[in-house]
Amino acid sequence: MNKPIQQPLWENIQSFAIDDPHSSFPFSRKLARENNWTRSFTLTAIEEYRKFIYLCCTLPEGASPSPAIDKVWHLHLTYTTNYWVDFCEKTLNKKIHHHPSKGGNDEQNKHNTWYSDTLKHYTEVFDSMPPKSIWSNENGETRIKDIEIYDTNYFNRITAAFIILTIVYVLILNIYKSNGPDFLIHYFILIAAGIFVSWILQQHKSDRLKQFIELNFPEEFTTYQAGNFLYNEHRAYQAAIIDLLKRGIVDTDANRYILRSVDTFDLETEENPLLPNLTEKYAPGKTFSYLEGLDLIDKAKLTHGSFEKLTRLSNKTDYQKFIIPGIIIAIGFARLFQGLANEKPVTYLLLEIGFFSLISLIIAAQYSYTYLVYQMAEQIWKQQNNNGYGGNVLNNFTLIGVAAVAGFAEYNALNSVFSNYTPVKKGFNDGTSSSGCSSSGCGSSCGSGCGGCGGD
Repeated sequence: MNKPIQQPLWENIQSFAIDDPHSSFPFSRKLARENNWTRSFTLTAIEEYRKFIYLCCTLPEGASPSPAIDKVWHLHLTYTTNYWVDFCEKTLNKKIHHHPSKGGNDEQNKHNTWYSDTLKHYTEVFDSMPPKSIWSNENGETRIKDIEIYDTNYFNRITAAFIILTIVYVLILNIYKSNGPDFLIHYFILIAAGIFVSWILQQHKSDRLKQFIELNFPEEFTTYQAGNFLYNEHRAYQAAIIDLLKRGIVDTDANRYILRSVDTFDLETEENPLLPNLTEKYAPGKTFSYLEGLDLIDKAKLTHGSFEKLTRLSNKTDYQKFIIPGIIIAIGFARLFQGLANEKPVTYLLLEIGFFSLISLIIAAQYSYTYLVYQMAEQIWKQQNNNGYGGNVLNNFTLIGVAAVAGFAEYNALNSVFSNYTPVKKGFNDGTSSSGCSSSGCGSSCGSGCGGCGGD
């Protein structure tokens, strides 16, 4: 390392327990939920936060955090005793304050310089590059639009080979000088080649996408989050109703639901997205309709960082899949215009172009990001729950619907209402602020948004 680490201080920071081992809802879990982060990203962010604090303590000018690290810092500050007493006084032996920014271009420019210096010092102190996923000067995890699913080299080689062979085929056979029937044969060969190459490229994308989804499918999540991700909030809400029926908190009466007595529950650890707001608005004995209950869903409990990431991936635009079909269609239209100019019949050529366009659209739909992401994610969820016939009724319900609760006494009532709001499976019907920190005597502040810090 270019700058020797102060081992006692660094060891104290590393060994400091941010998570309370006796808490059922520890710091890391709360951090992940509030920011919709994956577990692995959250743990990495916490480790990088430790390095940031070390820099705050050891650099004369202090340090400036990335947006991700600043979110860890902000949450830690709310644990006042843990931060100020256990961490600052007993572990760091100095107080690291967080100052608000004054705002404005000058402050932003100052922050940008400070942030660049922090990254430079990070490399010198820890003898490694700061991980971009955490130290990017953007909010959150790596942007989905920047994630390359295709293997670029593979895609370029296959596409270039197809283009070269197509040009050679067209020039050697001089197909635009051939008569109508011969051109239709040549064009059909090109169509077959185009379909085959398109399928190869899309299958390649599918295989790589499957690996990405398996790596990013969350380890910890609730049934309601899975239902909301694969279907929509109706499936998650229906699962919440079934959970309350199982727990004896709610009864069903025809097309309405009755709130019974509610045992005390921990608001922070309660996973049911309906229960907190329901018990706040309705007294025991009161009834509510399906839609009235739906309005009480806590949507924050339905979101999960990994599922949000996969949802954004499902909306990713795939321009590459149109290259090969575009080449084939362009060749066909060139001949079409040639035939029209020479007043030749073009009906069969139009049929060939139409046939190829239809097959290309089918391939594009079956290998779209939207279809593949939800199909593959559902397969993982099915494998975890024995295709909807596992031991967890709520998990089964998210996969196969009311059939999972056929043994419930309330089955008929549930079925009659839920059938009116049957969710459509997603993918199957469509194809910041900046801040800075300083240690003793720095007195600086950070860029726009959240402020900097200073030590005592």
